[in-house]
Amino acid sequence: MPYQGVTVNDVTLSLSGEKDGLRFQVSAVSGKGQLEGIGRVRYGGGPIAADLDVKGEKFLLFSLPEYEIEVSPDVHLFFSGDRGEIRGSVKIPRALITPEEMKSSVSVSDDVVLLNGHEEIKDEKWPFFTSLNVFLGDDVEIDGYGLKGRLTGKLLVQDKPDSLLTAVGELDLVDGTFTIFGRSLDLQRGRVLFSGGPINNPGIDVRAQKVVSAEKARGDGYVVGVDVSGLVQDLQFHLFSDPFMEDTEILSQLIVGHSLDSSSKEEGNLLGAAAVALGLKGGNTIINNLTDILSVDDLHLEGSRAKEDVSLVVGKRLSKDLYLGYDINMFNQSGVFRVRYDLKHGFSIETRTSPESTGADLIYIFQR
Repeated sequence: MPYQGVTVNDVTLSLSGEKDGLRFQVSAVSGKGQLEGIGRVRYGGGPIAADLDVKGEKFLLFSLPEYEIEVSPDVHLFFSGDRGEIRGSVKIPRALITPEEMKSSVSVSDDVVLLNGHEEIKDEKWPFFTSLNVFLGDDVEIDGYGLKGRLTGKLLVQDKPDSLLTAVGELDLVDGTFTIFGRSLDLQRGRVLFSGGPINNPGIDVRAQKVVSAEKARGDGYVVGVDVSGLVQDLQFHLFSDPFMEDTEILSQLIVGHSLDSSSKEEGNLLGAAAVALGLKGGNTIINNLTDILSVDDLHLEGSRAKEDVSLVVGKRLSKDLYLGYDINMFNQSGVFRVRYDLKHGFSIETRTSPESTGADLIYIFQR
């Protein structure tokens, strides 16, 4: 019996009647683990209600290209005509999380309807309550969004019909690395903090750095890095170094791997875009300090950093009608060469060429 990318095998169900109710027992096998559930349905002398206690060890809950998760639950479920509830604890002994992208869109809740173009909350017909203690085991790994390492920690996850899904607790990334614009840094500290707010907007406390030995530096060794703090939806980045360096020099060592003095014009463009993309404190000053090595007409970012699909677009207008540009993906360092020629009456044609493909678009722009 497949579900959510998992094949559940050896499902058994046994029933036994009793006065005013029914007892049942169910078991299932998935992966190397199994679940056991014992419950009771009451239907005599009042509304129908059911209780179910579920326990298991290393049950393969998801087996998808981006997620493979085993769970060891010990939970109690309650169902009735007017409410549902799940409480208890879930241990995750093993998981491999390798997401390809993070969707930044927010779906409208099922209890929202549109009336005359305005959102209104309709009455919740069957409220469901959740209170689960989630514990991460010793074999939970993540490899995505620039992060790679092992996750540890625990959370109290709660959900109520009249509020958002919330969590309290802390997760730590250990033995990890953080890749930023194609450069891999060692994580000295990686904490995700949940303080009772929405589970999708926790606090972040991360320090990632690169240590360069005296031998490699051909002189005195040094440390450069970045501190990341704040809420996920409003992150703040702060550069640091030992010994002290200006932010422009730190950013150059982090992103292009050498001193700003020896940076090329293309690397200077990349550094300027990195400062803007990271929203660094003093980012405007960094940009101003780089203007002497910028000699392009167009410099902007396209894509989403959360999806690891950010491209720096560098362009030069050779004439009134002819534009040349180059896109540099900041995570995989792939490039796309652009040529756009402006036709008359709002039409233009643009070609894109890369080692993987070649294409062309006919573009029409109108103003109103």
